[in-house]
Amino acid sequence: DAYANSVGRGCSMPIHWYDEYAFILYNNIIYSAATPAFKTAADNAKRNGAPYGILITTTPGDCTTDEGEDARLTKDLATPFNEAFYDYNAEQLQNVKNSNKSSTFFYIRYTYQQLGSGEQYFKEMVLDLKKDWVAIRREVLLEWSRSSSNSPFRQQDLDEVERLIMNEPIQQIPLCNGLYFLNLYKRMDVTMSRRYPPIIGVDVSGGYQQDSSAITIIDSRTTEVVADLNCNYISTNDLAKVIYELVIKYMPNAIVNIERNGGFGSSVLSLLVKSKIKRNLYFEIKDRVTEERFDGVKVIRKSQKTKVFGLDETKQTRELLMEILRDRMENHKAKFISPIIFNELTTLEMKKNGRIEHSANAHDDQVFSYLLALYVWYEGKNLMENFGLDKGVL
Repeated sequence: DAYANSVGRGCSMPIHWYDEYAFILYNNIIYSAATPAFKTAADNAKRNGAPYGILITTTPGDCTTDEGEDARLTKDLATPFNEAFYDYNAEQLQNVKNSNKSSTFFYIRYTYQQLGSGEQYFKEMVLDLKKDWVAIRREVLLEWSRSSSNSPFRQQDLDEVERLIMNEPIQQIPLCNGLYFLNLYKRMDVTMSRRYPPIIGVDVSGGYQQDSSAITIIDSRTTEVVADLNCNYISTNDLAKVIYELVIKYMPNAIVNIERNGGFGSSVLSLLVKSKIKRNLYFEIKDRVTEERFDGVKVIRKSQKTKVFGLDETKQTRELLMEILRDRMENHKAKFISPIIFNELTTLEMKKNGRIEHSANAHDDQVFSYLLALYVWYEGKNLMENFGLDKGVL
C-alpha cells in the first residue's frame, strides 16, 4: 500500500494514461495519490491551450479482485459515449459531462465488429485462445465476469437467452436535448400500436450511484422488449422530462407504469400527473384511509376508493413479479432481447430467505423496469377501457 501511494505522488503531468487498469494492483490507491498533482498540471495546460486529461484503457477485469472491481465501478459510473457526440459542440459536450454528478469520465467501448473485423477473426481468436471461453469472453467479447454463484436460473436457460439477445440497438434516440439516449431494438408498427399501445415500465432511483433509473418498453402484442434506457446519474426531474418527451414525441398512446417506492418514484409521478401525459399513467383503484377518529374504545377508520398512480412494491407484488420473471425464463426466452436485462439476470441470486435479489455490487433496476411493464400486461385491470389495449393470448 505504501509503495502504491508513493508511485502516484508527484505525477505532476497534464496527461495521465493508465493502461490495463483492471490489472494494476492497488490501482485505486495509485489513482487517488496521483490525481491531485494531475489537477494542478491540467489547470496550467488548460490556461495555455495545451492538451490535458486522464485516459484509462483496459481489458475487462476479474470483479472478484479489488483492482477489477475498482475498474468496473469506474466504468459503471462513467457517462456512456455515443457517436452522436461527434456532432456536439464544446458547450453541449460540457453539458453532457456536467449532468453526471458521479464521474467526469466517458466510457467508450467498441466491439471487434465495429473495428472492422468479422466472424473469421472471431473464429481465429477462439482457436488461438485454445477455446478458453473465460479468456474469449474477456479478451474478445469484452465481457466483465460477474455471474452469481447461486442463480435462480439454470445455466442452459441463461445461455439460451444470451444467444437470442440483440447486442446492439438498431437506433439510439436522443432525449432531453441529447443528454440521454433510448436504445431501440425493434421498430413499432404505428397502425398496430393503436390497438396494442406500447407499455413503459420505469424503475426510479435517486441518481446517487448505488442504483440506476431504468426504462424498459415492451410491445403489448408480443410482450417483446423493444427499447430500454439505463442511467445511474439521471435526476428525478430529468427522468420525468425523458418520460414526457418519449410519450409526446414517439408513443402518444403508451401506458406508463412507474414504481412508487422510496419517494423518488412518487416525485416523478407527482410531476407527470400535472402534465399532458396524465392519461398515459397506469393506475389502480384502491381503498385508502381518508379519516381516523377515536371513539374512546377503538380507532375508527373511514376509507374511500382512490385512483392510485404507479405501483407500490410490497411483499405480495414482489412475489408476483418474480413469478412473472420465472415464467419469462421458462416460456419466453426470445423476448428479453436487451443486453442490459440479460447482464442483470446473470447477477441475480437466491438468498437464504428465498428472496431473489442481485448479488453484491450488481444491479437489478433494468429487470424490475421490465417486470413493471409486464405487470400491466399480466395483472392490469380494465386495460381496454382505460388505455385501449386489446390484450390477446401469447
